[in-house]
Amino acid sequence: MINWVLILVVYWNGNVMTTGDGVFKTIIECFEAREVLVAQIGGRDGIPPNNMQAICIANDTTAGMPTFPM
Repeated sequence: MINWVLILVVYWNGNVMTTGDGVFKTIIECFEAREVLVAQIGGRDGIPPNNMQAICIANDTTAGMPTFPM
């Protein structure tokens, strides 16, 4: 099953910080929540402030643990 996770990414003083901001059934619901979040953090016209980004990521709840090349 696929759902969508809204993630806020902040880059500050060489550090990357992330926080989950909700899980949604559709990408449309996630994008709508992203618009609200961007406005709440001071963004304008759907564009987040500098050093921030809000992204919707597809989450396959049946997949195993992802692996990353190092």
